Amino acid sequence: MLTRTRQKLNICQIPIAKLSKRKKAIFVGQKLRMIQNLNLMDFDDQMKHGYALVDYWAPWCQPCLDQNPMLEEIAKALSPRIKVFKVDINDNRVISNKEGVRNIPLLILYQDSKQIARFQGIQSKEIIIQSITKILHDL
Repeated sequence: MLTRTRQKLNICQIPIAKLSKRKKAIFVGQKLRMIQNLNLMDFDDQMKHGYALVDYWAPWCQPCLDQNPMLEEIAKALSPRIKVFKVDINDNRVISNKEGVRNIPLLILYQDSKQIARFQGIQSKEIIIQSITKILHDL
C-alpha cells in the first residue's frame, strides 16, 4: 500500500514519455498554466496583497472561452508583477455579486483588494497590456 501511495505522489519524478496520454496532458497542462482558479474560500486571501487581474467568466460563454489563450499570454507578459486568476461566475455567485459583475467576459484589475480598472468584453491583448502598464506606471 505504501508503494502505491509513493507512486501516486511522485508522478513528477516519472519521465513524461512514460506517462499515459491522459496523465501527460494533465501534467503538462498544470506545469505550464499560469492562471489559477479562485473560489469563495481563497478569493479574499489572494486579493489582499499586490496586483491581481481577475477574469470573470462562465463555461457557456463563447467569448469567454475565446479569450482564454489571450489571457495566458497576458499572464506571461505581466508576471511576476501581476497575478492572474479566473472566477467562474456560475460556481461563485457570491463573489460575482459582491464585485458587481453584470456582463461577461470581464477583467478586473485589483490593487490590495481594491478595484482599480475594469475591462468589459473582449479586447486585444496589446490594449489590455498597454492599459495595465500605464495604470501601474501612473500609480
